[in-house]
Amino acid sequence: MMILSKLPLSAAALVLCTSLAAQADVTVRFIESAPKDSFVVTNTSACALPAQVLTLDLSTSAAGLIFDVTDQGAGVEVFQPLEFVQGQPLVQTVSQPMDGDQQLVMSLNAMQPGEVLRLTIDLDDTLAAGELGQIRVSGSEIEGAQVLQSLGSFEPTIASFNSKGMATVATPACTS
Repeated sequence: MMILSKLPLSAAALVLCTSLAAQADVTVRFIESAPKDSFVVTNTSACALPAQVLTLDLSTSAAGLIFDVTDQGAGVEVFQPLEFVQGQPLVQTVSQPMDGDQQLVMSLNAMQPGEVLRLTIDLDDTLAAGELGQIRVSGSEIEGAQVLQSLGSFEPTIASFNSKGMATVATPACTS
C-alpha cells in the first residue's frame, strides 16, 4: 500500500489522478413487463462514448430465450415487435429480429454521459416449465445472456447478464 503523505505533493497528485481515471461503462438492464419487455442501455461513465455496435445475444441465456415479435412462429401467445421508446436518435441501424431469433444488433451514435436508449420487445423462454411460464422472463432466466460492444478500434468487450437482469460492459477508460 502506498502512503501518499510521504510523496512530494506533485507525485501524490499524480497517483490520485491516475487512480481516479474515469471508467467508461455501458450498463444494459432487462426489465420484465408484460406485454412489453424492455432493455435500457445507459452510458454510466463520466465521458462521451464514440459510435459503437451493441449486440444483445440471448443464445447463452439460462432459459434459451428468444425474441417473440409476431403472432406466428417460435414465440408463445403474446408478442411485441421491436420499438425504440427513448433515445431514438442514438440508433443508426438495427437488425430487425425475426420471431425466434436470439440476437439483436444495433449501430449507435456517440452517447453522452447519462444518455439512455430504451427499447421494448417481447422475450419468451424455451423451457418446458419456465420459472414464470414461457411468456414471462425472470432474472435467473436471462442470466448468462450477453452484451457485446464493439467500440471503434478497441477490442470488442463482452458482459453477461446477472440474475438481476443487469450487464455492465467495461469499456476503455475515458480519454478526454
